Amino acid sequence: MSQSVVGRPVRTASTVFPVLGAISFCHFLNDTMQSLLPALYPVLKGHFALNFRADRLPDSYLPDYRLPASAACRVSE
Repeated sequence: MSQSVVGRPVRTASTVFPVLGAISFCHFLNDTMQSLLPALYPVLKGHFALNFRADRLPDSYLPDYRLPASAACRVSE
């Protein structure tokens, strides 16, 4: 004999709108950041002396990766 299980109805309508709202808000924040950063770049560039070329940075900004002469690797043939 078959039995039917009667339970509480699933309430998806009360869950859907908060989830959609959270996703929409996160998408709004993402779009806002992606549009504001390029728009503010000229202001930030002048204020913080930003550039994309590492060869123009002052020496104080570049880490020193040079090894001492005693640690140099030698290749023998």
